[in-house]
Amino acid sequence: MLDVGAGNGGVAIAFANDPRNRVIAADVVPNPQAVACRKLMKSPVAIVAANGARLPVASNSVDLVLLVDVLEHLPSAHEVASEIMRVLRNGGLCVMVTPARLAHVLKRDPHYGVRGLLLLPNAVQRFIVDRVLKRRIVAANGAAAPAYDVEHTFWHAEEIAALFPEPKTVDVLYEQTFAPPPPVLRYWIRRPRCVLDWLRYRLRRFFFGHILIYKDSPAAGTPMFDRLI
Repeated sequence: MLDVGAGNGGVAIAFANDPRNRVIAADVVPNPQAVACRKLMKSPVAIVAANGARLPVASNSVDLVLLVDVLEHLPSAHEVASEIMRVLRNGGLCVMVTPARLAHVLKRDPHYGVRGLLLLPNAVQRFIVDRVLKRRIVAANGAAAPAYDVEHTFWHAEEIAALFPEPKTVDVLYEQTFAPPPPVLRYWIRRPRCVLDWLRYRLRRFFFGHILIYKDSPAAGTPMFDRLI
């Protein structure tokens, strides 16, 4: 398993708790928390400093790639996507978590807590966060820097799927319990909420949570969800 943009390594270390898993946690710089946790827990996880567009991993050698809350921060997302497909084995899986823009346009955005920020173009978002609100982050050496680090928040799951080269199979996981209502008009009239639930389910490509990218075709025995492409 390869965790790209592993941060403090929490997810990668959890996977490494199972001795059957060989786990690599990759990020652009070594995270001190990840290094400390690995040492404290005597975890076998391998922590490497690597750019996602140039992974030090052999081609066709990885079963599972995680890209959790990373995609929206990548300046060259298509290069990282191509590299992920290179290292995945046939039937291997990339699991992505990234915020759906439409789900947050009238809410506080998931990175800076500014209501309605995602209604605006990316450049305007950066101006508001860095110049108007003057948000700053503080590095380990104490130096302050502008806080805005989002490249693009995606509107549609197919925008994301288009980043990954063929051959692939793409699925979207719906994040809520959903039972399709029976095709009976009386049922729909008595339960108008079910109409909204059905509509949201049908629009899940705009309200995605987890997106799955299989290289070639799903591995034998892998459960399939509703196919997107």
